[in-house]
Amino acid sequence: MVDLQGQFSQGLVSAVGTLPIFTGARPFLATEAGDAEQPLTVVLEGLELEYQTANQQELYDGRVDARVTLTGAALAPRIGGEITLSQGQVSIPDGTQPITTPATPASGAGTTENTFFTPPELANLRIVLGDRLLVNRDPVLSFVVDGDLIVDGTFDNLRPNGQVNLLAGQVNLFTTRFSLVRNYDNVARFTTENGLMPTVDVRLRTSVLETTRSVQFEAASPFASSEIEEQPISNFGSLRTVQIEASVQGLAEEALDNLELTSDPQRSQGEIIALLGGGFVNTLGQGNEVLAIANLAGSAFLTSIQDLIGNALGASRFSLFPTSISSSEDRTSSFGVAAELGYDLTPDLSISALQILTDENVPPQLNLGYRINEEFRLLGSTNFSNENRLLLEYEIRF
Repeated sequence: MVDLQGQFSQGLVSAVGTLPIFTGARPFLATEAGDAEQPLTVVLEGLELEYQTANQQELYDGRVDARVTLTGAALAPRIGGEITLSQGQVSIPDGTQPITTPATPASGAGTTENTFFTPPELANLRIVLGDRLLVNRDPVLSFVVDGDLIVDGTFDNLRPNGQVNLLAGQVNLFTTRFSLVRNYDNVARFTTENGLMPTVDVRLRTSVLETTRSVQFEAASPFASSEIEEQPISNFGSLRTVQIEASVQGLAEEALDNLELTSDPQRSQGEIIALLGGGFVNTLGQGNEVLAIANLAGSAFLTSIQDLIGNALGASRFSLFPTSISSSEDRTSSFGVAAELGYDLTPDLSISALQILTDENVPPQLNLGYRINEEFRLLGSTNFSNENRLLLEYEIRF
């Protein structure tokens, strides 16, 4: 009977029990009558492992704790028990190279079927996704997960059954990053019928800026220039945050077909897709090329900082974005950076604080929004100084 213990990869490994070479044979390590009744059990405690495929694709790097039971025979093993993965990273292959594993030994020249060795079979093996486990595919997606799976089958025909919970994470569209909706149960469910292809139920949300072109008078206006008000038109509503939500329900391989995009305020599918370009097209259309380029760069490179600060503050959204600062005195504008921190108190009621970070003379602004229905929205803002506004907004799309 095997009874071994030692250290390996910063952890402890122990093995106790017996395992016959052939099915039906007496275990060759059994020294006493009772030994044959004790299957070989391998215990791993706190191992730090890195697993790669034969073509150097890294699949896992992190901690492994396990209690695995080997039954059957050494030449036809059945693997059961429990494996816990935690404090590590599971990488989804990029698909550019096939995942290959070392070939099993051949039984002899000219044979096409190996009758001497049977590949290992998983039998009710429990996989626990534990603390601080990250699933990612750089640079597209990254999720913190937990869950519990029961896996059967062979390595080339795995049949998992269970649920993986997506606790937090993002999907990166390069100019826009979607984050998981916090108060929604984002899950991936595995069934034996679908194998490694899960059914997903996920909601993601992002905030994008929508710019509205100001009203301008043409040179051929019938009004004399003295009749036109010299003060600049108020920009209330000229720059607003649009909340975009992406929902996917169905098989993961059909995610694009099942993708549903909605927004608040409501926008058409074409408008939402245009907004997901980082506001570049809308801003460029107003002739402000510097702001357009900065908007694109800001959405691409500041998303990690936004997520870090937003998660630390428990906010529904945190945005850093470029903006133009208008001066009413000399009627000029300059480039600046603004930040907005927002909380969704209810699905219809939200509050946010907006601050121009590059101009200390501009006071912070507190915003309150309440959606009455699809057409009416009540908006209020104040800088606790000389500017207080209340607006009942009616919007119809056609």
